[in-house]
Amino acid sequence: MKRNLFWALFGPQFIILLACILSLAAYAWRGNRRAVSAGWLHVLESQASLAARLVLDGNGALKSPADLEALCAQLFRETGQRVTVVAPDGRVMADSEARSESMLLHADRPEILDALRTGTGHSERFSTTLRQMMHYVARPVAGPAGMPVAVVRVAVARQAFDAPFRRSMRFFSLLLTLIVVSSVGLSYFFSRRVTRPVRAMLAGLRRIGAGDLAHRLPHPRIHHLSALTHAINETGERLEQQVRQLADERALRESILAGMREGVLALDRERRIVLVNQAARNLLQLGTRPVEGETLDLAVPCAELLALADAAATDPAPLAADIRFHGPRQQPIQFWAGASRWCGADGSHDGLLMILSDLTHLRRLEQVRRDFVANVSHELRTPVTSIKGFAETLLDTAPADEATRRRFLQIILKQTAQLETILSDMLLLARLEDAGSELAVEPVDVRRLIGQSCELCESRAAAHQVTLKQETPEAFTFPGHAHLLEQALVNLIDNAIKYGGAGRTVTVRAAARNQTLRLTVQDQGPGIDPAQSERIFERFYRLDAGRSRDRGGSGLGLAVVKHVVRVHHGTASFENLPAGGCAFHIDLPVGLPPAEPQT
Repeated sequence: MKRNLFWALFGPQFIILLACILSLAAYAWRGNRRAVSAGWLHVLESQASLAARLVLDGNGALKSPADLEALCAQLFRETGQRVTVVAPDGRVMADSEARSESMLLHADRPEILDALRTGTGHSERFSTTLRQMMHYVARPVAGPAGMPVAVVRVAVARQAFDAPFRRSMRFFSLLLTLIVVSSVGLSYFFSRRVTRPVRAMLAGLRRIGAGDLAHRLPHPRIHHLSALTHAINETGERLEQQVRQLADERALRESILAGMREGVLALDRERRIVLVNQAARNLLQLGTRPVEGETLDLAVPCAELLALADAAATDPAPLAADIRFHGPRQQPIQFWAGASRWCGADGSHDGLLMILSDLTHLRRLEQVRRDFVANVSHELRTPVTSIKGFAETLLDTAPADEATRRRFLQIILKQTAQLETILSDMLLLARLEDAGSELAVEPVDVRRLIGQSCELCESRAAAHQVTLKQETPEAFTFPGHAHLLEQALVNLIDNAIKYGGAGRTVTVRAAARNQTLRLTVQDQGPGIDPAQSERIFERFYRLDAGRSRDRGGSGLGLAVVKHVVRVHHGTASFENLPAGGCAFHIDLPVGLPPAEPQT
């Protein structure tokens, strides 16, 4: 491109300049040659006319041959030109450079014939006498009677004739060469002066086209190119502002889409995916693979979603539907999908916009609420029924003996305590799940925490013939809520006492490792079925509902443990031991302060 641009400007200039100079040279050469020839002819004609008068004597008669020979020799010496006197019949009467007797007849010479016929003869031909090209001019000599008595011919060698022409042409050639070199140099300079800024402009435009919109073209000295550069720079500035504005709008759009909890899916007329945000990817289980450009039926094999898209494409009103979808991970998902048509800048229908809202968690919460209401109703029904039944019995018919009445009252008291336990645990769970409540943090001594928890369970352990064993570090404190952690340990110890079996040992230990404190409650019972591991921390879930209720459990103990640990940024887990028994673990990050409760 660089060479083409230069030759596009310099080439035509050089050709035109060369053609003009060559034309001028040809014209000058011809003109100069004509001028030199005309000058020589004029000189020769003048000399021929002078010689024609000199060959006559005072009486107008032709001089003698000897006088003519002397005259020719004298003229040759003075002018350097050959002079010949020829008789009308062609005989050579005298010659300045040859003997007349040895010369042939000249009656057939063109210049002699023209001089006798017209008065002046010209000829340029090869001289057989001198063996070179000669230029001849002849004039007739009139006698007293007016008739030609001789012809005087003056000749000069062609070499002498061309010498002045060659000298003038050498000077002209030198001058012409200087003009050519100067003109070509100036043309080259001005071509470079134009092409250099044009190449700079081209390089700058390529940089701008490659994405460097902040680049500006330098202003050349040429006015028109400077104006063009100024216009290009202004266009570049406007383009940079527009691109920056589009980039900001795109970043804002992507931020909005990325921050939306709802999934956004845009389709073109052919149902190809144009845009999909991360929420839609997660909901439709698309992963990280690029789906832009794929059709909806290939990317998301969901018949209900495809049916909604087909219906929305023909209906100008927005449509919506609840959709159940089993994705590649075979996890059932339920979501709400709204579909409406979107139009381009010209107002034409260009595709569909679909908004997806995950209903899976909401449906799960609704199911949890229904299960919770059912479980609470079921858990409360038994003690309330017992209390009501025994109270009505006492009111309707008094027992025959004091022992029966007392046993009825003890049953009522036990069921009342069961109700109190259930309500207390429910209130504690509500407080832990309340995001607005604040957690009082204080330094907690691990040995004291485990000691007080075991002390609270001593009477129950003694009743079940269970030994409580403590394994604690020498001295260790961490930030936490002492009462809640004590409640969690008491629930775990109480479960271990109830399910560990009589005559067994329940071990409570604490160990710190890698900025984590692990509290463990280990029993020697039968362990827990692994199939029930996922539900062990659910509310009101019982491994053996009948036995648990007989042992006085509320069904909320492990749920309380899970929520207490969660507000301390910890985790709760359990494991069946190879030697038998089960161990529940509470892992607390002692390097982080507890946060507010989370639901």
